[in-house]
Amino acid sequence: MKTKASFRVSHWGRNSLIAAGVIALTLTGLPASAQAADATLTGVSDNLANSPYPGDNFTEQPIIYDDGVLNDDEPVELYPVKLSDGSTVWAFCVENKSEGPVSPNSFTYQPWSASPRTRDDGTTYPRPVADLSWMAQVNWVINNGAPAKTLAEVNAAAGANATQEQAIAATQVAVWYFSDRTTLNAEKADPEVLKIYNYLVNNVGQVAEPATTLSITPDTADGKAGTNIGAYTVHTGSAQDSATITVTGGPAGSSVVDADGAAVQTVSDGDQVFLKVPQDAAAGSATLSLSGETTLPAGTFLRSPDGAAYQSLMLATSAKVQSTVAAAATWQTADVTPTPTTTATPTSTSTPTSTSSTTPTSTSSTSAAPTSVSTSSTAAANVGDPGDGSSSGQGLANTGAENTSFLAIGGALLLVGILLVGLTVRSRKRQHKHS
Repeated sequence: MKTKASFRVSHWGRNSLIAAGVIALTLTGLPASAQAADATLTGVSDNLANSPYPGDNFTEQPIIYDDGVLNDDEPVELYPVKLSDGSTVWAFCVENKSEGPVSPNSFTYQPWSASPRTRDDGTTYPRPVADLSWMAQVNWVINNGAPAKTLAEVNAAAGANATQEQAIAATQVAVWYFSDRTTLNAEKADPEVLKIYNYLVNNVGQVAEPATTLSITPDTADGKAGTNIGAYTVHTGSAQDSATITVTGGPAGSSVVDADGAAVQTVSDGDQVFLKVPQDAAAGSATLSLSGETTLPAGTFLRSPDGAAYQSLMLATSAKVQSTVAAAATWQTADVTPTPTTTATPTSTSTPTSTSSTTPTSTSSTSAAPTSVSTSSTAAANVGDPGDGSSSGQGLANTGAENTSFLAIGGALLLVGILLVGLTVRSRKRQHKHS
């Protein structure tokens, strides 16, 4: 809890001591689904001279802290955060027990689940409830108060006739009611401010955490060369925003395609895309980069670091920013399918019966003994015929020359026989004559 004097100096105000200070907003350490905007954003405190709202939105309001301490002139205003692309976003304070931003400061854009944080004294910043329902209520207040709604809309809803500064003040104190249980002092508050404050507090609903702005999910995908790797889903923050998608690090011929395989360069919110690399590509990896103008919605959480004394913020209005996010892709070599070849179907043949081929016994052609003839005949039968009367493809062919040989041998044997018979008869005649 801050005293009136110290709180006035630590917050930005009409006589702020940091009229030329700079706030640095760094978007680091985020999961891919929560990334948005540039890596480094800067905001300039210039006494709100460039405020887009009529007049100066700074006012002092009578409040009561959650411990009952009164502060009759609490400085209330929107906090400007000027982005590196030259645009400016406006934010509400969501830590009434912390100091106001002093120059230079560093914030991180983080999901609501990053709350609460650790303060400079090592304690956890106290919240009125353990869950994040207070943030959903704050988001409802922001989206139904000023400046998210026009002054005419807010006055009509609350039955008030407030100025822009009063409507912004009422919205900020209503934000503090749900973030810190700080209340507007009804006895001392301006009636028009009180009307809007009561309307926002008594009719509060819950608005879910804003959808991530520019994002591509999943963070990484794997596949095979020649196939569609993904799908990756693109979000740009709104249906009106588009972005450019490119691939780097892949082999020549790599491209981002849609489900039908058509090359894609520009994508819209909700589109699904794939990475395709050539089928003959070696295993590798590439990066898909998504760049474009995207929307930071009202209710976006700008968290001050752990250990910092100054307060966290939530955006009061949506803003367009330039952003770049990326996802990775890896792939393996393609499955190689052998090219079919046509071969001639072999002609079906019966497998020859294995027979033992007996080498013919060498015989002398001068042998006249019948036994020699018998041996030669057997050898010839073994070569030309299996011996069982069946025909075989093995061995030598039975030729006419072979038959002639048999006839010659037979004739020779017949002649020898005749000669032997003749010699025997003649010999017997001689013996008979001499006797």
